[in-house]
Amino acid sequence: AGYLNPRQLCVSLADAAKKKLHLITHTEILKLRKKEGYWQLIGEKNCLIAEGEKVILANGFDAQRLLDFNGLSLSRSRGQVDVVATQEKISGLKLPVCHDGYLLPEVAGSHLIGASYNFDEFSLELSVSDQVENINRSNRILYEKLGVEDTPLRGRASIRTTSMDHLPLVGPVPNEAAYLADYKNICHGQRHERYPAASYRSGLFITTGHGSRGLVSCFAAAAYLTSLIAGKPITLAKDVAHRLHPARFLIRSLKKRPGRR
Repeated sequence: AGYLNPRQLCVSLADAAKKKLHLITHTEILKLRKKEGYWQLIGEKNCLIAEGEKVILANGFDAQRLLDFNGLSLSRSRGQVDVVATQEKISGLKLPVCHDGYLLPEVAGSHLIGASYNFDEFSLELSVSDQVENINRSNRILYEKLGVEDTPLRGRASIRTTSMDHLPLVGPVPNEAAYLADYKNICHGQRHERYPAASYRSGLFITTGHGSRGLVSCFAAAAYLTSLIAGKPITLAKDVAHRLHPARFLIRSLKKRPGRR
């Protein structure tokens, strides 16, 4: 149906929110702590980077480290996209070609091809073997193969974050200790037992696990979180919101007998 330039999209969003946005870049957050009703983002040398009553973690796999919460059941994979110079056989391409990879139309004399999957290597340095894999993948669906011998290594490598059921995790961050205490008996299947309402870490939200399709799902996730935080009617069907709930893997684990978790 089309394609987007992620960098241009992010710049456009930042420009649109310019009057309401204080953007801090190239800064690592080492710790998240709650103090006097505010969540504080802590950097190097225990420096306070920012604070607020509400914080949304949208930092992929690293959310587990900041939350110290293994119940998210996240995994990661490295992906690489490569840039190849346009050639007569593909220069007239008007739409993306999607297969087990993709080939995008020409922009500024180049095409983007991708993307590789690697579950054991997480370096962000470009890989020649991944470049060859992406070229071979494109060649399998082209009538005439790309002439890309001695192609310079150009592109980008990044880390995807996915969940065990390949759906993102979107919503309030659960209070893990409270879940473990309040729902420790659900494995016994006592259908009529009353359980306390779910407990959450007040003011803390998460959106992660969007995998390879983040540009499709992240906007729906953002609208949903906005509704939750602002106390407005939610923008997702109830069953969809349940499927995305950040505590779903923790609850599934608690439903199992202790020896099978």
